[in-house]
Amino acid sequence: MHDLIEPYPDVSRDMFDNPELEVFEADSFVLMPLAYAHDEPIRELLSASSALHTVPIVMTGRAPSRVVKQASANVHFPGYVSDSDFRRLLSRAAVVVAPTLNEDTMQRAGYEALCAGKALVTTETRVLVDYFGDAALIAKPDAKSLARSISRAMDTWADLARRMTALRAEKIREQSTAIRALELWIATEADGAKSSESGPLVADGRGGGAR
Repeated sequence: MHDLIEPYPDVSRDMFDNPELEVFEADSFVLMPLAYAHDEPIRELLSASSALHTVPIVMTGRAPSRVVKQASANVHFPGYVSDSDFRRLLSRAAVVVAPTLNEDTMQRAGYEALCAGKALVTTETRVLVDYFGDAALIAKPDAKSLARSISRAMDTWADLARRMTALRAEKIREQSTAIRALELWIATEADGAKSSESGPLVADGRGGGAR
């Protein structure tokens, strides 16, 4: 089951709760929402970010100190941000990066990029490729491929955003059809249960009893 997709409002002009985040101007940076978990290629992301030294990179979440120490100067660590500030960062970002090393793992940040209609770079697992298709840029989980895809996404973010917006509309149509089918099935099952409860008594075959 995938998450329900809905359009996120554009809050790029809203002021941040944390004023330190105001330095991130619209369409000027890459957003990497991270949990610093085992399935995220953190070392490769740091190397890719270093290669893109002129591009501001924002890595949210509680980064371990070793990650912060290894990062190049263009990487910013705002820490764990509020939901509203995350939506503002998402709305202002030019590109969202949502990678994983694990097969059969969907990326929450990928859903969020889709809902916001943002350019997305993700990795080449079957689930992610099947879901996003050519609306996203697909990278191998190594530094060179990630850097190349992020650089390309920054150059073409407006076109990629249009692709994601079109995919969002398609996913919304698909889920609306699925929801209507589920509602019809539930209604049919409920009607069947009511008919069964109010049906005639039936002989039990054991000498005149009824059930």
